[in-house]
Amino acid sequence: HPYAPHRPVWCLTTKLPIRDERGRIIGIIGFSRDVRAPLDAHDIPAGLAAAMEHLENHLAEPQTPAGLARRANLSPSKFARLVKRIFGITPRQLITHTRLAAASRLLLESDRSVADIAVACGFYDHSAFTRAFHSATGLTPRQFRACTGKVNSVVCCGRRSTLPAAAR
Repeated sequence: HPYAPHRPVWCLTTKLPIRDERGRIIGIIGFSRDVRAPLDAHDIPAGLAAAMEHLENHLAEPQTPAGLARRANLSPSKFARLVKRIFGITPRQLITHTRLAAASRLLLESDRSVADIAVACGFYDHSAFTRAFHSATGLTPRQFRACTGKVNSVVCCGRRSTLPAAAR
């Protein structure tokens, strides 16, 4: 972080499809921004951090906003307000975006099948994952995987998708 190196901050990442001269999608680019001013470690709610860590480490298991609120030792409504204030999204969206961010990493870093990645990241099946991924990125998982590493000249389109910083 340019303002406070080695200090924790909460970020939102915007993902945009990258297009070549003919308008074909050839990749994806992300931009991160601070949600708030740089945070001191004591400003990050420990309960929320614990709930997020649990979510990230147990993606294949069923996750609900109420379950994450319990892990954070917060009421569901207080948890929802906190998630909305920090991330700008609902707890349900946070679960989906965290799963999509993990799936993006697996698509880039492994040769696992799309169906295997879908299940590992907590999606009911391949098609539910593909619909969610396409809705968030404008690409199917197979297109995303096929496009990586092929960026020469790029033109960004206006489609936006917001994912947690875990997508980086």
